[in-house]
Amino acid sequence: MCIRDRDVVIGTLQKDWLRQGLQSNIGQWQAEVMRKKMKCNVAFQNNGGIRKDMQAGEIKVRDIWEISPFGNTMNTFTLTGQELQKLLENWAADGEFMQMAGITFTYYENEKRISNVKVGGKKLDLKKRYKAVTNNYVASQHEKYFGWKPADMTEHHILDRDLLIEAVKEQKIISGELINSIKIQK
Repeated sequence: MCIRDRDVVIGTLQKDWLRQGLQSNIGQWQAEVMRKKMKCNVAFQNNGGIRKDMQAGEIKVRDIWEISPFGNTMNTFTLTGQELQKLLENWAADGEFMQMAGITFTYYENEKRISNVKVGGKKLDLKKRYKAVTNNYVASQHEKYFGWKPADMTEHHILDRDLLIEAVKEQKIISGELINSIKIQK
């Protein structure tokens, strides 16, 4: 891609994308794009992979390159409902979650626990296998992020920023609204 192609306007952002907080609107949007494009039940995006906030206004190709500069690729795997429950419990105990899509739950902040986990709006089935997507960095750091190595991790060689650029072009106008997928209780 030549340098001037990065200044092409591909969409409009209606509300600032911000990275901070337990849930971020930019992280949720990225995870949801990954989940839909890779046809998965759930998606996980590491907070450190999102490198820039963005003010509302025009979205240029350059912005997506600066937000996701690493050229990470998509990796899919499966996990059981029980593994997903344990993963979320571990994150709750640490008080730190990845950005997610396809999952909702209640987080009891003072008690560092979760309840009412749903995937795709349905109660988590501990025996069901769910298809998940993340980026290759998280996949390579599976012990740190998940606590185990998924047996069926599959590399797809699809760049995250290509998915994101395509999604902005398709959506044209992105609200930037935060979807409270984690209901926080004190």
